[in-house]
Amino acid sequence: MSPSTAGAMCRRRTQAARGAGAIACAMMMLMDDRLLALLQRLHDNPPLPGKDCSEIAEDFAAVAPGRILRARPGNTRMMLVPEYGVWAAFEYHEVYVHGGKVFDPRYSGSPMPEWRYRRMVAERNPGVVITWS
Repeated sequence: MSPSTAGAMCRRRTQAARGAGAIACAMMMLMDDRLLALLQRLHDNPPLPGKDCSEIAEDFAAVAPGRILRARPGNTRMMLVPEYGVWAAFEYHEVYVHGGKVFDPRYSGSPMPEWRYRRMVAERNPGVVITWS
């Protein structure tokens, strides 16, 4: 479910509900907004070149609970990962996943469905191993 869909569902439930359910929805919407703001900020103002993808993923994890997806080459030493519009070679790549969406500011300023991200990386890197970190 996308953050915007989750937010819309929460807004409807919050209007109709009271108590803990409404508070939980409000907290979820706040986390989604913070994740989207961080994604856009890091995409528009790239982190220092020395900042590793795993550190960026941890920055997102500090904002909201989620998981970190790790891709590594299966048959070769390096793999290709999209970064700012070009495919760049890396030994591994980590991204943050929340609500079924991948947050990778070096790829896009918008989250993308996890299944699409996995497919994109796998198509470009036959034999790639993608696991939860």
